[in-house]
Amino acid sequence: TAVYVKDDEGNYTLDSQPLQQFTGTGITYGDPRIYLILPGQNNHSGYDYILRAGTDYAVDASGYKTNSNYVADGTVKYVGQTTNYWSNSKSVTYAVAFDKNNVKVKNYESWYYWTGKPIEPDFKLSISTAKVTGVTYERNGSTTTDTTSIGTIKALVSYSIGTDITGTATATYEIKPRPISECTVVFNKSNQRYTGKALKPASTVFIQSSNLKTGDSQTTNLTAGTDYTVDYGNYIYNNGKGYITLTGKTENIVGTTTEAYSIVLHPVANLRVTENTGDSLTVQWVSDIFSNGTQLLLQEYDATSKTYKTVQLANVGGLTGKNTFTGLKGSTKYQIVARAFANSVDGTPADGKIYSEPVSTEAITDIATKDITVTRTSATKAKITWTETKDIVSYYIYRAEDETSEGKVIAIVPASTGSYTNSKLTSGVTYYYHIDGYTYIDGVWTRVNSSVHKPAVAP
Repeated sequence: TAVYVKDDEGNYTLDSQPLQQFTGTGITYGDPRIYLILPGQNNHSGYDYILRAGTDYAVDASGYKTNSNYVADGTVKYVGQTTNYWSNSKSVTYAVAFDKNNVKVKNYESWYYWTGKPIEPDFKLSISTAKVTGVTYERNGSTTTDTTSIGTIKALVSYSIGTDITGTATATYEIKPRPISECTVVFNKSNQRYTGKALKPASTVFIQSSNLKTGDSQTTNLTAGTDYTVDYGNYIYNNGKGYITLTGKTENIVGTTTEAYSIVLHPVANLRVTENTGDSLTVQWVSDIFSNGTQLLLQEYDATSKTYKTVQLANVGGLTGKNTFTGLKGSTKYQIVARAFANSVDGTPADGKIYSEPVSTEAITDIATKDITVTRTSATKAKITWTETKDIVSYYIYRAEDETSEGKVIAIVPASTGSYTNSKLTSGVTYYYHIDGYTYIDGVWTRVNSSVHKPAVAP
């Protein structure tokens, strides 16, 4: 095999020591490319076959050699991979063209926003074997240690390659004023409390950046009035939306940014049922101090649709914090939904009412007390009568021989009958009667009211 290179016209020419571009390390197939060619015997062009790099032959890494850290020379060893064309090995010694102008600085940006911290990139070099030995910074042609302020910085990056080569490469970058829109603005954007007055939300502004050499996070806090100004506008409610405008006021922090926030009337607190009877529920709560009252919805659970349906509405003015719903069904599931409201002072919303988010609580009413009338119509008969109650299906009628005992069920009658006569009583004995009303709630046969014991006095 012979060593060839290709000239500018595309012709292959013999070169026993081809000149290679400097890489700082051993080459593979060369730059410019090195060709291994089988010398010609039958071919008038001077060669028979151009061996294919990576197919007919490959690099043997154990054959790398140099006398100058690959600055002036090097040796690469190629080994044949196929027996059809070539199965030997060949070491090629090459010369290196080293030009310091080809050593470039990399791993930096052409500009950075001001961070309030030193901006010193972790410079690397285009030659893998080159080591950075030091960096000097210049501003306007003079050496400086200021890598924080805005302006253009020239970095002189000193390097060494092996023991024979030293040099300096340059990198220029700019630190630009930071738009305040590129800063982090922190404040409560979703829950600014409605007070009936123009709001001035407290905010914090800072710059979050990273040390370019270590990757460590770093923070620069900005000061309102010094680094920037805040315009709060005149937002009282404004359909629940307010804005603050921040404007940079130094050479480092510039521009304007606007941040939106929500204005909300705070909901009532500690909504709870404090009294529960068979036909009433009393609820109490803590009103928001900036509200004008509380709207309450009483909702009854519908087992068929498995939803709540509103059956009563109450608007409780001021900060009273208490309301009683009456006329309810016993043993029935209810939900009370409460919303604080305030009368708008800036004309929004259109209906003039500001409402908070709703809060709710649930309760099942107790068993209601039912009134009955018991009359001894004769020595052996007693009549029990009641007024019909909506939604009661049946009454269980009990008879006892004293006013505290449960007694026993003597009849189950439709509620709509309104009365029941008990016969075959013993003359001279006083009996005590009471009734329980039942209906279906969520598909379950449930007692919803009950009467007190009443006597049928013997004549």
